[in-house]
Amino acid sequence: MSMTTLDTPRLFLRPFTPDDADAKYEIDRQAAVHRYQGFVREANGSTRGRTPQETRRALLRRIGAFELEGFGQWAAVSKESDWLIGWAGLQFYLLDHGPYSTPEIELFYGLSQEYWGRGFITEAGTELLRHGFQTLKVHRITSVAYRDNTRSLNVMRRLGMRIDDHPSDPDSMLGVIDNPAIAP
Repeated sequence: MSMTTLDTPRLFLRPFTPDDADAKYEIDRQAAVHRYQGFVREANGSTRGRTPQETRRALLRRIGAFELEGFGQWAAVSKESDWLIGWAGLQFYLLDHGPYSTPEIELFYGLSQEYWGRGFITEAGTELLRHGFQTLKVHRITSVAYRDNTRSLNVMRRLGMRIDDHPSDPDSMLGVIDNPAIAP
């Protein structure tokens, strides 16, 4: 599959490369970022940011998945600075409903804290929804956020997602948006 680069008014969304590992680590290690993602869960239940080596291994897995599936985690690069400021992506996700599961496509994202509140993730998410619906032709796209992650919940609302309780995780909320081309 081809490694698609997407374009928004302020961002290039391009496939990650191994050369991005250090910049990705610098974002992942920010406590406000790894509070919700980019962390390792310890045996006692606590979390910590990934080490540089763990970040590199996780990034290489993401790169391999993108090469295999034709979509995945895109690097969000500022057009103004040409710096990696975060990521956004679409991934396969098995949504646990309790007695059964459904295969879904999940929108996910992360952003360096210094860029929060400027609409970058909404911009990237809008382009990924367009790509998912028009190019990949998926039926619907979901997103999951912790209940206390109001910033992510607000992104999901701005993207037009319906937000409900997650069917199997009481600490999370589930956002869903149907492909408008095939919605009832």
